[in-house]
Amino acid sequence: MEIRKQVIGGALLLLSSAVLVGCGLESRTSKAATVPTAKSGQRWSHFDRKLAAAQHTAQKNRPAMLASIKGLKPFYSETGAAYLASLPTKLKDEAQRVNTVLRGTIVQTDFAAFDHTAHTVYTLFVTAVYQGDSALRGQEISVLTAGGKIKNTELDAQRQQKLTAAELQGSTLVRADGFDPAAPGDEIVATLTKVHSNALNRAVYLTISPEWLFYRTAGTQNFVMHAQPTAAELTAGQHGTVVTPDTDSVKGRIVADVQEMVATGRIPE
Repeated sequence: MEIRKQVIGGALLLLSSAVLVGCGLESRTSKAATVPTAKSGQRWSHFDRKLAAAQHTAQKNRPAMLASIKGLKPFYSETGAAYLASLPTKLKDEAQRVNTVLRGTIVQTDFAAFDHTAHTVYTLFVTAVYQGDSALRGQEISVLTAGGKIKNTELDAQRQQKLTAAELQGSTLVRADGFDPAAPGDEIVATLTKVHSNALNRAVYLTISPEWLFYRTAGTQNFVMHAQPTAAELTAGQHGTVVTPDTDSVKGRIVADVQEMVATGRIPE
């Protein structure tokens, strides 16, 4: 019961964050997403044109986002409550806890602070919906996660670290569970919960269980699990370091499920 309370507490914190940050949203296909490759005389579908535009915008936004966090002093932060609960060993089990499972390309990465705590808001172009509202495919949504760039004044207020005047002028990269935030052009597969914000009078998407985010960094082949990392992953300082996890581990089985879902368009049994 105590674990359940902590998990719910973590979810409510993110919900409150969504209300104050103000994530704007617009409105399941089981079809796996593909990058359009138009040939001479070939007509693109409406979806392909929108995807190409989203990818173009992501490419423009990527350098500035990466530059904004380059050289920042990192701060390791455990997101907390979700890791106290038993981790489902299959994607289908986790899917029963949420109402949306999707894949998308990050178009923009924004950082925001709530209650002196770092959060990241991704503008995500949805390329495939495995569970949930099929109309989301081809739309942009906002996804709220923990961690990201934060001003040292906010971090100092939260942790009461008594930073110097010079230090207070800078920023810190809060690496939630050891991972850097994803950049425009990266892809994610996520299990999300859609809730209604009375304050904003619109829906928001939340990552209630932070470990159920899967990243495919631009230029790499496979999705990897965004979960509490190993010591080696922490030293590396980036997500995407584990490409071929041990398939006998819980983490390995879940990542294998994600790879199968991406390839087939269906949540594995």
